[in-house]
Amino acid sequence: MMKQRISIFLLFTILLSANGYAQKGIMRLTQQTLMHEVRETPSPLDGQHITVNPPRFMWPDKFPHLGAVLDGVEEEDYKPEVTYRIRIARDPEFKSEVITAERKWAFFNPFKLFEKGKWYWQYAYVDKDGKEEWSPVSHFYIDEHIRTFNPPSLQEVLAKLPKTHPRILLDAEDWDNIIERNKNNPEAQAYIRKADKCLNHPLKHLEEEIDTTQVVKLTNIVQYRSALIRESRKIVDREEANIEA
Repeated sequence: MMKQRISIFLLFTILLSANGYAQKGIMRLTQQTLMHEVRETPSPLDGQHITVNPPRFMWPDKFPHLGAVLDGVEEEDYKPEVTYRIRIARDPEFKSEVITAERKWAFFNPFKLFEKGKWYWQYAYVDKDGKEEWSPVSHFYIDEHIRTFNPPSLQEVLAKLPKTHPRILLDAEDWDNIIERNKNNPEAQAYIRKADKCLNHPLKHLEEEIDTTQVVKLTNIVQYRSALIRESRKIVDREEANIEA
């Protein structure tokens, strides 16, 4: 009888230890999701401490599952016209020194560093008649010693580009010189061979590249669009393999 009690006690102790060990392996997320298939929450979240200055602002699309997924693929449903507005300020009433913007896409890069402290922001959906649908006001914090990453805006980049081609590697007056210098350059010749191979590779029609036999059987709109995206990725993979071969 005593041996049975000891055995039961030992078994109970082992089970408790195993349960405690298993609980240590549980991962608790601090964010609502690891990754959105379609964005469901705004960023920055309300009360969030920003890790990189300036923050990038994103919010849920008004019509995430409407509109064409791929160029050349006809859709029966069309995405209604919508414009997004955003405002950012130090006060929740947005009465002074307000940063505003209007976008066709649900994201905004401010291209300016934010002063440390508490900030407020809000976004709106604007229909074709100009009616605004504003979100609740959210706030975020810029702490004193955080990383900064503030690349120039597209307008700044375009303004500094030279007017002659090619714009990235060299100016027009250097073109003949660089061709002469690289006649026997193995790296340059390798790029030329790859370019010639790509130009000689025949492009197929979209219907030949994408297998839609299984896609047409799907009735769920999210599964339908995801399947089209997966099939289209095969085209990119084949082209990359062709270039690297």
